[in-house]
Amino acid sequence: MKRIRAGFTAILLAASLLLTGCQLTEKDAVQMYKDSFDKSREMEKYTMTAHMDMEMDFGGMSIGIVMDMDSAVADKGQTASRKMNMTVMGQEQNVEMYEKGEYLYTSVPGTDKFIKQSYEESTGMTYQGLMDLSYGPMAQSYMDAIDKAENLTFQRLDNKDVNVAFDFCQESLDSLAGEISAILEETMLGSMESQLKSQFSGLGLPEDQIQPLVDQMMEAYRSIFSNIGVDSIHMDLTMNKNGFVTKQNVDMVITMDMSGLLTALGQEVDAATAEMLKNIKMSMNIDSVIDNINGNVTVTVPEFTEENTVTAEEVAALSAA
Repeated sequence: MKRIRAGFTAILLAASLLLTGCQLTEKDAVQMYKDSFDKSREMEKYTMTAHMDMEMDFGGMSIGIVMDMDSAVADKGQTASRKMNMTVMGQEQNVEMYEKGEYLYTSVPGTDKFIKQSYEESTGMTYQGLMDLSYGPMAQSYMDAIDKAENLTFQRLDNKDVNVAFDFCQESLDSLAGEISAILEETMLGSMESQLKSQFSGLGLPEDQIQPLVDQMMEAYRSIFSNIGVDSIHMDLTMNKNGFVTKQNVDMVITMDMSGLLTALGQEVDAATAEMLKNIKMSMNIDSVIDNINGNVTVTVPEFTEENTVTAEEVAALSAA
């Protein structure tokens, strides 16, 4: 009997040690969250569905924007298909975006044409620059935020995936806002200036009017970029046993001061309008699911020719006609 009790006790002790060893600690969860950013570098191909609800509030008025997107991505993003359905103020629009090599192609609603742009024309950065940005200061801000997280929760799910959720503290929010402003100013202003010149030229404006107008617009953009704030961020991520993020839900509130926009363009602004433009708030919820990571992913991209592609300047000129 003693031997039986001793054997039973040993089994219970072993089981207890096994279960204790499988428990998820805060340290483990935090490290897994941080490691997921490095794991994203290993994502050669994947599919993703995403849903975004956004509300822009200014002066007591609001505009609602809803977007659903289905993506298939290969070659670390250099081959991709993204199909979006957007509803803005009750108006629905379908947009297709494709990435192929060094170019981005965006469908022109109501036509069979696609706007062809290089990464630099579209985003202000080369493809490599975008990749470096994804793993640079911005990613580091998100990684550092969990060390000072508020309301941190973590759990191992029944399927062995790990869920981590937390709120950014004020210090992390301020740091991220600074990173966003710096990135916009350093990477986008140059390309935006060149795009504005091309667009105004395409509209048939006299050359002597283009540069002053561009200078005014650039001053307005600098003012906007330097006055971006991040009021709150809630992160909720699920990572699989391989460390890849497979589900992500983000709640974010961003504020912008656009009161200098009309002033920079030489427009008179009354006090009520200035106050409205000074306090623009964008509340966003983005929910995404990532599947087929490095699995069997087929990306279907149309054949692009001179006949079915146009420039952004050509589209602007047609819109103004």
